[in-house]
Amino acid sequence: MKGALTVMCIFGMAFCVLAQSPAPTDAATATEEKTPPSVVYYDQRDGGAIGWDDFEGQVPADEKVVEEAEIAWGIHFSDWANVKTQNEAGCTVKPKAGTLKIRAYMVPKESWVKPGSKTPQLLRHEQGHFNIAHVYAQLLQRAVDESVRKAKLVGQGTNCAAAGKDLQRKVEELVTKYMDKCEEVQKLYDKETEHGTDANKQRIWDRKIKRWLEDFDAAPRP
Repeated sequence: MKGALTVMCIFGMAFCVLAQSPAPTDAATATEEKTPPSVVYYDQRDGGAIGWDDFEGQVPADEKVVEEAEIAWGIHFSDWANVKTQNEAGCTVKPKAGTLKIRAYMVPKESWVKPGSKTPQLLRHEQGHFNIAHVYAQLLQRAVDESVRKAKLVGQGTNCAAAGKDLQRKVEELVTKYMDKCEEVQKLYDKETEHGTDANKQRIWDRKIKRWLEDFDAAPRP
């Protein structure tokens, strides 16, 4: 059996979605991997580098939008293999160690930049958002791996369908905890740098994010 989970955020629009596959049933069936269409995965680029060509979306017509650009970033979970154990007492379902892979990505068609705003400074700011997403994807990967290793991510139920739902709930709770922290940091980044327009604060954040990329554990934890 397999499961999949995708988290997507369009920053500046307060939009976050958890897209999940159907809960596993008693039958050993597989679900289709919930891969976002037309995305750029962080680990597909050297250092997760993005360029203005990756911002293909239309600029919102809403006059209240003050940002010069927005990046649609997300965190994707690969399909993962489940191990189930069923006996007279019920069923337990847990992810098979090492099969759940977590990656940050951005969606070009939902990322946009206003005409005349394609400056190196603004691109550096948007790169910061993508870098932060990568940091929290890696922190979440570590948290998931540790929880699997310590048998904390285990679904239990009277049957394997119920156990699968219980496992999905526990995975979502862990995801939500890290995504909430990631979103908090992303908002603070925008606030303190004034969306990248405060050059001094942007340099401070550039150094801070660089340190987190070198040592994920240096980043704020949930």
